[in-house]
Amino acid sequence: MPLIRISLVALICSVILYFYTNITEEGIRSIASTFAAVSGTLLGFIIAALSILTAMINRRLISNLRKTGHYDQLLHEFFITAGGYLATMTISLVTLFLNNSIALYGLYLSSALMVWATLCFV
Repeated sequence: MPLIRISLVALICSVILYFYTNITEEGIRSIASTFAAVSGTLLGFIIAALSILTAMINRRLISNLRKTGHYDQLLHEFFITAGGYLATMTISLVTLFLNNSIALYGLYLSSALMVWATLCFV
């Protein structure tokens, strides 16, 4: 899926969250905490997959991927996804410490980034 389509889907999800939910301050903190935990866990899995992939550099599959050019594309997808999860985790953690009116926008941004990072990986 191209990045523009993924970005539009993430924006639509964030707009739906904005218009169709009534989130309390407790809910904001709870959702931001969950986003931080989930994105941190998924970031850990992405980093583990990257380390396994780079450790297997001498294998036949990896050498075939390098010959066809798919290895660089795969690494690029991993790094984009890891960056998205890192940004989601960072914004969610910052959202936990903001006041209610600003924290709501941090929640919208972190939800859009979570959807974006997940769809980048798929």
